[in-house]
Amino acid sequence: MQIEKTKNPILIKHLFTMTMGLPYAHPFRESPTAIEMKKVREELIKNYGKYDIVTEAKAMAKVPLEFEPGTRWLYGYGHDVVAALIQIISGKKVSEFLKEEIFEPLGMNDTGYRYFGDIEERMVTCYKRNEDGTLEKTRGIFDEFHQPDSLYEGGGAGLFSTVRDYIKFSQMLANGGVYKGKRIIGRKTIDLMRTNQLDKRQLLDFNKNNVYLAGYGYGLGVRTLISTAEGNFNSSTGEFGWTGALGTYVSIDPSEGFSLVYMHQMIPNMEQYYHLRVRTVAYGCL
Repeated sequence: MQIEKTKNPILIKHLFTMTMGLPYAHPFRESPTAIEMKKVREELIKNYGKYDIVTEAKAMAKVPLEFEPGTRWLYGYGHDVVAALIQIISGKKVSEFLKEEIFEPLGMNDTGYRYFGDIEERMVTCYKRNEDGTLEKTRGIFDEFHQPDSLYEGGGAGLFSTVRDYIKFSQMLANGGVYKGKRIIGRKTIDLMRTNQLDKRQLLDFNKNNVYLAGYGYGLGVRTLISTAEGNFNSSTGEFGWTGALGTYVSIDPSEGFSLVYMHQMIPNMEQYYHLRVRTVAYGCL
């Protein structure tokens, strides 16, 4: 293995578009970079026990990237570095920033990083789907970070929410950034976010042999539809969203003022089986 100095710096755009070269760590990926990231986390736990996203992002800076920044696409750690930047630039914890800028203005009263009120009692049970089709109760991937004494607030995963809360967020985006007459985010910012940012080489990395992502490119943190023909999908060019590891799904279509939120809690998330069917039925109603 040969390690070389990068020719270009990592840009904020690379973080948003998943082109920085750091994946999600082992066990999701077994590459040398992912293994080094796992070692960094183990070292942080050993030294600090509990730590925040800024501490982790700084420590990850010593890990060799998988490729020159901006040249390939690799799902991973970019949004977590964005969260660290939010904390540094705003001077607030990520949870405080999101609460003030998004959750409170939208009335998302059941969304956050840490348990409060009766949230823990209301949390759904996560299930693992075995090969024989049976379901087995299992621990949620980020449950430990919901505890009151936790410090970690990631940018790529870690929030809990409800369908009721999430549809407020998705419909705000579908309405061009406005919710109940109040502007939360600029319409042109949303248009930039849902514009495909990947070149031909990066698109191959993104949706190669993946029926689920057929017809889609990747914008700033979201999949975005660039070909209704390739996607075999009756939506609109520029429809965007993402899928959660346990089966949460959102589709947002500003041209129709329409959004769809679907949730289940299962590993693997069976996205190709469920989500495309839900999506087609919902858009067939328009």
